[in-house]
Amino acid sequence: MLENTVVEIRGYQIIIELHFMARRLLHYVFIQIFGRNSVQKYTVILSAQTKAPIKVNAWPAAQQVSTGSTVTINCTVTGHPISTIEWVKNQQTLSLSRRVVLISRTVLHITTVEREDKGMYQCIARNDEDSAQGSAELAIASEPPVLLSKFEELIVKPGESVSLRCSAVGNPLPQITWYSYDLPVQDTSRIRVGDYVSREGSVISFINITRVEVSDGGQYECRAINEYGVDAFSSIVHVRGPPSIRPIRNRTAIAGDFLIIHCPISGYPIHSIRWIKGNRQLPLGRRQKVFTNGTLLIQGLDGIEDEGKYRCQVESDEGIKASVDVFLKVLVPPSITPFSFPKNPQEGMRASVSCSVPTGDAPIRISWLKDGIPLSLESGISLEMIDDFVSTLIFKSLRQEHSGTYTCVAYNDAATVNYSVPLSVNAPPRWRVEPNDQFVPVGGTVILDCTADGRPEPRVIWKKANDESGDYRTVISGSHIQTLVNGSLVIRDVEQEDDGRYMCEASNGVGTALSTVVKLTVHVPAHFKQKFVAQTVRTGESVTLKCEAFGEKPMTYMWLKDKQPFGGLSHPRYMLREQMLNSGHLSELTIHVVERQDNGLYTCVASNAFGQDEKHNQLTVQERPDPPSNLEAIHTSGRKVVLRWSKPFNGNSPIVKYILEYVEGKEGWNGRVRELLTDGDQLQVSVEDLQPVSQYNFRLVAENAVGRSLPSIPLNVITESEVPGAPPRNVHAVATDSKTIHVSWEPPLKNLHHGAIRGYYIGYKISGTNDPFVYKTVEVKEGQDRSCDITLLRQNTKYSVVVQAFNDKGAGPLSDEVTVRTLEFDPPKPPFLKIAETTTSSILLLWETANGKGTPVSGYVLHWREHGLEWAEVQIPSEKTNHKFTGLNCGTSYKFYITAFNSMGKGQPSDVITARTEGSAPIAPSEQSFITRNATTFILRLSAWKSGGCPILFFVIQYKQQRQLDWNVLSPRIEPEEEYAKITNLTPSTWYSILVTAHNNAGPTEVEYVTSTLTLQGGTIEPEIVGEKEQLRKYKSLSIIVPVSCAVIVLIAVSLAVFFLVCKKRGSRLTNHYEGVRGNEEGKSDNLAMTDLEKTYDQNRESVYFPSPYATSRVPGLHRDEVGLERDGCRSLHHHSGRQSEHLYDIPQQMREDMRRHSYHMPSTQDGTMDMSNYDTTKSHHLQSITEEGIPCDIDAFVIHEKLAMGNMWTPNHRWRANEIINHDGSYSPLHVHAQTFVTEGQELSDAECDRDLRHMSESGMKVRNVLQVNPRNVCLAK
Repeated sequence: MLENTVVEIRGYQIIIELHFMARRLLHYVFIQIFGRNSVQKYTVILSAQTKAPIKVNAWPAAQQVSTGSTVTINCTVTGHPISTIEWVKNQQTLSLSRRVVLISRTVLHITTVEREDKGMYQCIARNDEDSAQGSAELAIASEPPVLLSKFEELIVKPGESVSLRCSAVGNPLPQITWYSYDLPVQDTSRIRVGDYVSREGSVISFINITRVEVSDGGQYECRAINEYGVDAFSSIVHVRGPPSIRPIRNRTAIAGDFLIIHCPISGYPIHSIRWIKGNRQLPLGRRQKVFTNGTLLIQGLDGIEDEGKYRCQVESDEGIKASVDVFLKVLVPPSITPFSFPKNPQEGMRASVSCSVPTGDAPIRISWLKDGIPLSLESGISLEMIDDFVSTLIFKSLRQEHSGTYTCVAYNDAATVNYSVPLSVNAPPRWRVEPNDQFVPVGGTVILDCTADGRPEPRVIWKKANDESGDYRTVISGSHIQTLVNGSLVIRDVEQEDDGRYMCEASNGVGTALSTVVKLTVHVPAHFKQKFVAQTVRTGESVTLKCEAFGEKPMTYMWLKDKQPFGGLSHPRYMLREQMLNSGHLSELTIHVVERQDNGLYTCVASNAFGQDEKHNQLTVQERPDPPSNLEAIHTSGRKVVLRWSKPFNGNSPIVKYILEYVEGKEGWNGRVRELLTDGDQLQVSVEDLQPVSQYNFRLVAENAVGRSLPSIPLNVITESEVPGAPPRNVHAVATDSKTIHVSWEPPLKNLHHGAIRGYYIGYKISGTNDPFVYKTVEVKEGQDRSCDITLLRQNTKYSVVVQAFNDKGAGPLSDEVTVRTLEFDPPKPPFLKIAETTTSSILLLWETANGKGTPVSGYVLHWREHGLEWAEVQIPSEKTNHKFTGLNCGTSYKFYITAFNSMGKGQPSDVITARTEGSAPIAPSEQSFITRNATTFILRLSAWKSGGCPILFFVIQYKQQRQLDWNVLSPRIEPEEEYAKITNLTPSTWYSILVTAHNNAGPTEVEYVTSTLTLQGGTIEPEIVGEKEQLRKYKSLSIIVPVSCAVIVLIAVSLAVFFLVCKKRGSRLTNHYEGVRGNEEGKSDNLAMTDLEKTYDQNRESVYFPSPYATSRVPGLHRDEVGLERDGCRSLHHHSGRQSEHLYDIPQQMREDMRRHSYHMPSTQDGTMDMSNYDTTKSHHLQSITEEGIPCDIDAFVIHEKLAMGNMWTPNHRWRANEIINHDGSYSPLHVHAQTFVTEGQELSDAECDRDLRHMSESGMKVRNVLQVNPRNVCLAK
């Protein structure tokens, strides 16, 4: 809402616009001032406090509904602001549910109304300072009971069963009770009373009587009751038998009332029922009536005639009679004779009233109440009982506080009655607040209090005297002077004419009127006729501020600046001068050479003995504006920037315009500067026609009527990118097979990128058709080749190809179409290679091809290598599907894969498979079959060793005493032809360790035998002695165990760190490559470049087998970098210099079934290296390390788990005892593993688990040997 007001002052036209929010809530004030020439314009916007009192109205305010209906309560809230709205029911926070919901903060909706929903609902609105509420009452419509079904009159025989039933409805649900002759029916062993609520919402009640007796007969009534009414029905149950009457209790009644007495008869049939009083049969008159069912009614009871004994007598058809007596007592209630107080009682008078009870049965008691509460016999009031039936209330001297309503109460055993009369004591006026003389300054407000008490209420009148003669005239209320309801006189904006004498007069018609005269003195305080002056001056000029005050003298001045005492008067630029005038007092403040700090509100305060006043001089010092601040870019695009800034100090003169200056790139402000102008009321500007991805420097200058400001702090902005401005260059397309096209291109020129190129859209379609292009997306990074394979095309078909670059903003223009034809047929698919047969020196391979008739095969190239050696290949004609390799090493692992080729090129390689020639490492014998001993010699029967299928090449035997640390070498090489080896010159009765290593092509087997020489007498050493020595040797070996364990733990930590770093690096690298060797399981395989493997293996013999669950195990036949993993073949390709020709191979994954049935040795090749080819690195992580001589160490977790299941334990640098390495099948299978720990499938052991296993194995009695000193080749560190 808008309201305008136009005011003209001294030639200036002022337009004031009042902007209102809803409901007359002032929002802000907009003021425009036009100068005399209508050119200058000043604008002021003043904000207003947008607050208004809160008002709440809830409607409908009251409603009555039936249960099951729907109710909506609306809450209308006005005012501002509104912080919270709360709903309350019966002064408790409203609980919401599925039925009771808030549609909005101000609308409450209740569905399926229930009885508990009734009550008072309140809607309460609040803010920090105010609150208000509205209420609405919800009532549930009352429904009195209605009996729906009733029982009929029955005639039954004794011993039969009777069931009486009633049903009723009502709101609330009624309660049904059963009566027989006005007495409740009670449950007994034969009589059962019950009820329930039906699905229709009615209450059903019943009486079941089993084995009915004659005494059960009579009248039965079902009575339905709720708080809104009663409905009843009665009928008779006749039980055949002689008549009888139940006892009747004696009755007491009030004279004048009526009485009903039932005669509870039973038996059937009944011939007659009679009532007898004395010797006379009733009725005796009109007041008495006997009904056929035996009920007696007596109306208008009289204590003399009706009191006495009554008899009910019944007779059957056979003449059998029965009777019962009842006594009636009639009581007479008291009555009070009307009385009253004297008319117009006044204070000081005497008064009395008497309460007389002429009728009523004694004893009668009489009491008095005043205003509904028992009368207190205070001073001046007394009671006198003349006899038992008259009480007199006496007031010796009436006072005003005796006024009230007096009630006489009389009661006896029959009833209580009362009679009330009012007493109002009149009193003349007397002062409650008497007025006093007062003084007040001009313009002030004064209240002359005047209040009087009396009965009736006194009327107060104010009068003012015209002169000293005492001629008073009544004061008439108006806006300036007003008489309040309590009698006080209020004078607002007091003037000098209000000075004088005033009289307050109070009267009520009782006694003499009261009056008092007071004097009101009016003083003239210091005051200004003009309260505010605004002056404008520019910096460097002079200005004089004037203040002229009026009022009683003497008068003083004080100057303030911005509400603080002005302390600049000592400065020579300021001069203060005062002078007395005829009409007042003048003070002038002159400021020379005005500066910015002189701007402000100057207040001169004039004071005298009766008050003070202020005059405000607003001095506005105008100057050039300050530089704009907070210059920022709120929107940036490729060719447009929107700038925003904060409004600076305007120098007390409106800013007429802003000048935006900007330069491009690194150009300085002394070069080519462009300007953009905008109005002074604007705080943002849009700069257009800019270049994408370009740097601009902006600064802003403000200008007012005085001049221009200094520039703002420069802002550096870089415009955003746009879609590429040109298509890719040098687009080429080449068919690589019958369904694949290889597309390559170069990016657009750098200056047309308009941002970083994120990728390309490759479009293709059959050439010469109107079909739309099908697009594939290729994302690239800086430095990558731009190429893509389009797959799943038609064979021998001509295609059109386009390329489109895109960046973060979108796609650029399309390149020119390039046409290419797919090949006539494809290179062959990879054959399926499998192992057909193995012997100790040969392996037979079979393969199958999956090529159709349209893909010819010219031949095969079969690739193979022994573990640890270079790959070799053999070319095989197309008609062959098998090949046998002979002359192989016994017990040695070999790898194979095959590729097919035709005139279109070489096909994809098959999966790499691994096979092993028959044979295993030597099998150690038991100690009993291997060692023969005496007191000084051990004879070792070498022929007890089994070859494992591969001939044993040689033995190495070492021995030492248990307490020694160093080993003695019996011979570094013992040929297997020597059936026996002897260890002589031993100490009798001494425990020895014998370390035997047997070598064949499948690998070494190393076993440590712990045995003792015999005594000189040929006996054995007792176990206790062996235990002590062994315990002593353990303690002495701590000097070896501790440092070795520490070194192992450190190496584990370092190896883990390197392992995870390499895995992470390989994971990030291989995810962007096409892996070359296909694995045996989908989704799980490990890849590595064999050239990398061979180089690393030759240099430092480090393990290169790292699990990589994301690899795909393919050996590339082409540069596999150019083939994507996705179905369409379009992926971002990473090229690495010097690596394009290398092949990627997998780590074997499929665990052979025979590995799950047997224990395995770690075979070695002829050069002594360990053969790891039989171990699965995908199903379970291997434990790998490098020995000091570069031997890889690898352990299958399954084998270790199998050994642990047999109870065999193993620890670093421990050897197996001969009695600890027997397999479950009885064969010897020493496991020569030198690793830190083992892992199961899908997990790696933590350091804590490694420590736990070390402790467990140490506690199991494992022995430690100094492998670092004796045989460093056996040192193997995990991971």
